[in-house]
Amino acid sequence: MFGTAALLFAAAAAQGEAQRDLSRLLPIYAEPKAFVSQPGERIRLGSYMPPQDRLEQLVQMGVKLFVGETDRLAPPDQGTGPYSMENLEAQKSVANKAGAKWGLDLYSAFTTFDDSVQVGEGTVEVRSKDRIPAWSPWNPERIRFSANRYGRINRALNELAFVSTGMFGEFGDASMFSGLTAYSPELASRWENTLRVEAPTPGFWSGDPLALASWQRSIEARHGSIAKAYEAWGMTAAETLPIPLDASFPYVARLEYQDWYRSALPAMGAALADVGVNVFKNTPVVIPVGPPNDLPELGLDVFRLAESVSANAAALKVTNLGLYDFAENWAMSLAKIRGAARAAGVPIIAAGPFGSSDEFAERLFEAVALGATTFIDAPGAYLGNPKTLADLTPGLIHELPRVDVAILHPTSSHILTPGRPTPAATYRGAVELRDYADFDILEESAVSAGGLQGYRVAVLFEGTIWRQQTLEALRTWVNEGGTIVAYDFGKMADPRGNTSIYQELFGFASALQAAPDSLRWKGEVPASYAISLGETTAEPFLLSGWGESDGSSRRALAGALLRLPVRPDGGVVTVTLSKAPIGGRVEFRSNGRLLAGVGSDGGVKQVQFAVDGAIARNGVLSISVTGFDNTADVRIGKIEVSTQDSGEAIPLIGTFEAPISLDAVKAWTNKQGKGAAIFAPLRQSAREQFMAVVRHAIYSLSHLVPEKADAPKHDDVADGVYVVDLGDRLAIYDSKAREANTNEAAPAEPEFRFLEKTARPAPIIAQAEAFATETAKAEASPAAYPGEGLSAVRVKENTTFEVILTVPETRTYRLYARTLRNGQPVPVRFKVGEIEAAPISAVGDVYLVGEFTLEEGENRIQMQSDKTFLADLVIATAEPGVVGFRFAR
Repeated sequence: MFGTAALLFAAAAAQGEAQRDLSRLLPIYAEPKAFVSQPGERIRLGSYMPPQDRLEQLVQMGVKLFVGETDRLAPPDQGTGPYSMENLEAQKSVANKAGAKWGLDLYSAFTTFDDSVQVGEGTVEVRSKDRIPAWSPWNPERIRFSANRYGRINRALNELAFVSTGMFGEFGDASMFSGLTAYSPELASRWENTLRVEAPTPGFWSGDPLALASWQRSIEARHGSIAKAYEAWGMTAAETLPIPLDASFPYVARLEYQDWYRSALPAMGAALADVGVNVFKNTPVVIPVGPPNDLPELGLDVFRLAESVSANAAALKVTNLGLYDFAENWAMSLAKIRGAARAAGVPIIAAGPFGSSDEFAERLFEAVALGATTFIDAPGAYLGNPKTLADLTPGLIHELPRVDVAILHPTSSHILTPGRPTPAATYRGAVELRDYADFDILEESAVSAGGLQGYRVAVLFEGTIWRQQTLEALRTWVNEGGTIVAYDFGKMADPRGNTSIYQELFGFASALQAAPDSLRWKGEVPASYAISLGETTAEPFLLSGWGESDGSSRRALAGALLRLPVRPDGGVVTVTLSKAPIGGRVEFRSNGRLLAGVGSDGGVKQVQFAVDGAIARNGVLSISVTGFDNTADVRIGKIEVSTQDSGEAIPLIGTFEAPISLDAVKAWTNKQGKGAAIFAPLRQSAREQFMAVVRHAIYSLSHLVPEKADAPKHDDVADGVYVVDLGDRLAIYDSKAREANTNEAAPAEPEFRFLEKTARPAPIIAQAEAFATETAKAEASPAAYPGEGLSAVRVKENTTFEVILTVPETRTYRLYARTLRNGQPVPVRFKVGEIEAAPISAVGDVYLVGEFTLEEGENRIQMQSDKTFLADLVIATAEPGVVGFRFAR
């Protein structure tokens, strides 16, 4: 039929033109066979329940899971409005009729509050004695209560996509009452109106009689009696039940209390998961885990929780996507959750608690980075990002990220310092390192359980107190081939001060000379600049000893360190103290030299002092804030640096850098068994230098330890671009793209994209109008793709129409087609080469003709019917999991 070269060329050109219009032809992928996707299957997309008129639109976009929730502050089978059982049943019915699944976030920490003793003594803060009328984590009636209420839910709403068994606290995830209502006035108001008590503050909610009785039993089981416990801790014997939370108790006592306290949530999680699978026999049970910080008072050990539920829970449900910028969220909690889930062998599903359309790509990237099998977000986030979702859908295949770097979380050291939301040096180091490499954060519990297996490099940023089991596991891992990287933050000891394992790993460091200070500022230093310590932009200038920010100022702990670029001729430093202790003193020193000191009456004060270029090494001035103890509330708002004749302050643009040669790091490397220890003779103030050492250990380990392997250099540049290795492709998130895209004159850059290491086979499309003949003429059809111009071919009854598919290589393809009659899709008969076929099934806007081996080059596809029809298009695809195509509308 198409015998001339010119005609073949024209047909090929038309087919090539069709390829360029593939953006409007969207593949439909097979849903996972089970609730938890297996590697290679699609990531399931879910949404919180939308208005009914938007549900079908979301289904068309590929969202096949919808989620309802019960009232967080009431029994799970009670509530009004969106929490009523009638409403939940209606939600499930609507979702199922649309061909989607429906799951339920289920809360059962509260009963109906009527001033009764339904929850016993409630939950009590052990120091303040504040009470909240919710089930105590140590009250066994909570589990029986939940089981009873779960039964009612199951009878009304059986065979759900999943149920998430809410744990505790304001948000129902795996944390105790955390005080997070302070960030949500609406939730705080609702809490107070419903429960008739003030919203909780952060604290140790372990003071109710059942908790105290549990703690006493723990002491007696370990020591025989309270008096013997005091003696074992090296204290004077007493009969009073101890609450070892402050420095009047030795480390061993405080860690023993924390070990008991941190066992409550794993025990509750295990019980709820067990009850859940026995009640919801046809429904997967997931355990929600948060919160978005690392406060010791929360009593959350993610690995112990994951391990405790691994036998019964289908997955952990991460509840805090998008609460901070990606690197901060990763350092604060997500890296720890991924590390714990990996060590315990528990899958992850991920959900964003908020629904900003602007941060949709970032939340979706976090889910992919977690290795999540399911992603759940607000309906408005999907509806506000149709192009982003369409562009990313081909890459949304569940894979476990390839990661072999671990940061060790200094759990014991951290929980000995209540009130600090994160271990500061670990947090800041993790935020910075995430721009250079992917990593997990492993808690001590995970390390003790062998969680370091599978990691190539482990990094230490801080931690002078570690459990003996952790130190022993770390030594074993190094001797078996791991590489540990540390610097001079202090010796690692067990709670009784034993440093023998530290000496075994890093004893060689005593012979090393301190590394020269190579820190310098890369960029111009203006005659006058200012830094607001309350803003995140101040982070590069802050070292250890800084507390939380309130947006306009930041708390300085005793000995807090900061560094400032100064010009060679020096200048004047002005520090605004927004808060200082009444009658106290605050001093500013550089390398021990007193620069200034000031007393305080409690008001705002400015401290001003001159500096000369001689005290600044390489143009960088290091300052310590001292003269007070950590009970004082010292807050610094702004720091200004100016020369004598300077004008108005202008922005300081640049970065700190501190190059370290590979040869220098090799001299700091010591073989240990089959592994190695790298010790950088640097102090905490040399953060950039240590980061250079860590990067050498990750990307150039073979030069330091010849038989070791290097990590592939997917991302070794501090550019705000974050990468996750998914095996056959990379997931890439550009954190600066959103800001750049505000420039309407420039084309928008994607924030999140996939980069295929091996090109994914693109669908091949042949549009019928490209192969029209004198007897089978092209005509316009609004129902045919692309819906404008000559878009279909009229084929008369019992005649044969032929199209040619040109494929790049011989392989097996699935063939899809679209033919119409009276504006509606209708199947016809096909002949592919010598094989005759009839359509098998219809998905989306096409139907499946069959699966065929197509030869490289031209393949003739014939179609015929005993009734006249319109031929629209034929599509061949070799992409795994594609079950159909639909047109973008």
